[in-house]
Amino acid sequence: MGMGTLVDISQSIDALTQVLVDGKARALGSGAVVDRESALRIVDDIKASLPTELLAAQELLDKTEAIRDSANAQAQEVLNQAKEQATLMASEHEVVALANQQASHIVADAHSVAEQKKAEIDAYVDGKLASFEGSLQQTLSAVAAGRDKLAGERVELAQHDQSNEPSVATE
Repeated sequence: MGMGTLVDISQSIDALTQVLVDGKARALGSGAVVDRESALRIVDDIKASLPTELLAAQELLDKTEAIRDSANAQAQEVLNQAKEQATLMASEHEVVALANQQASHIVADAHSVAEQKKAEIDAYVDGKLASFEGSLQQTLSAVAAGRDKLAGERVELAQHDQSNEPSVATE
């Protein structure tokens, strides 16, 4: 819609108003005698300008509607992308949560297996130490018996030596 056309219509309306104001009042009633030819010419000018103005206004409305439709489409696309992103992030969050849960189960199972293996190893080592202790006790018993035997033989030898010695009388 051209500004010139709006100005032309506005000026034409102002001119028509002036023709009506300049009209001579009739003696009876509120009517007036106006320059009919001038008034009709102004009305024709306005009519000629109106289709152009209406077309320009309709074009502006169409453009506005197209811009609004484009903006709505872009907004809908942004919303769709945001929903997809949110869904993806939620999905990734669920995957991470599931992975963390599985990792916790794996760690708990590993701790359980480690405790079981530790108990098995402790029992094995305790059994081996008990066996070694038994062997050591047998060895200590054998050593003690051997020492006792040696001690007994020394006593016998000493007694034997005393009995074979000549007696000397002291006077």
